[in-house]
Amino acid sequence: MLSTNDEFRTASLAYVAYHCQHRQPRLLRTSTESDASNAALGSHVYSHGWNWTEYAHPYAMPVGYLHRECQLNAPILLSPDEDEKTPDDDEEDMSHSESDEPWQDQVQAADPSTASSGAAASSGNPYLMQQSICWSTTWKVPGFYFNVLHGGRVLGLEEVVRSPFILNTYLEGLDVEVSAAPDMAAFPQLSQGEHPVTGLPCFYLHPCETAARLQELEASHAFKQARPKDGTDRQTQHERQKLEAFITIVSGAIDMRAPAISVTAII
Repeated sequence: MLSTNDEFRTASLAYVAYHCQHRQPRLLRTSTESDASNAALGSHVYSHGWNWTEYAHPYAMPVGYLHRECQLNAPILLSPDEDEKTPDDDEEDMSHSESDEPWQDQVQAADPSTASSGAAASSGNPYLMQQSICWSTTWKVPGFYFNVLHGGRVLGLEEVVRSPFILNTYLEGLDVEVSAAPDMAAFPQLSQGEHPVTGLPCFYLHPCETAARLQELEASHAFKQARPKDGTDRQTQHERQKLEAFITIVSGAIDMRAPAISVTAII
């Protein structure tokens, strides 16, 4: 299991290098396609668009993390309250948006792609999801952090769980409809907090059960090692496979197959 930040960094760099070298055709996915029509599944399905970025600190070691943005064309999913809104309600919402959702304003103010994403949203209503994988110094495991934008606006919690990116997740104490799962404990809890590197508000999958899930996968056939064919040593290959296993765990709650687009790191 990945147990240190150095191992996470090695795994991340190996992951980016490996999947750039073994790039598969981009998997295009729309909300109306069935799984049967998708390309063969594998770690490459979730590998598009990831980049490694390091932030230098004057009095500490550089901090690095993986990041990408994904776009998915899908119909707008309105909440029940939004279905009943009138034009007057929209004007009232606009007048109070800054005070009602300050954390969302912070993310948008820090996002240089907001203007362009807003223009793109007018055609096909695409959702834009900012994703990053960071090392959790508290839980000693990787953590998955994200925000979802639609029409240049950062979505709130209830909108996020209705977006086409969210498959299954556990929302403690929140009265929101989510996809049914036979064992909700098997899916990570969706939480809100600060990004561990940038400090911006974001959503994240709580890492409290990540270590146990990774240990289960490590004990399975998924980690039986073959001799690397790309010139890397077996230890580096093993750490990369652990990161691939973590992304597979995330894919049980978040749709990680959406096409990625090149962007500057935001979260």
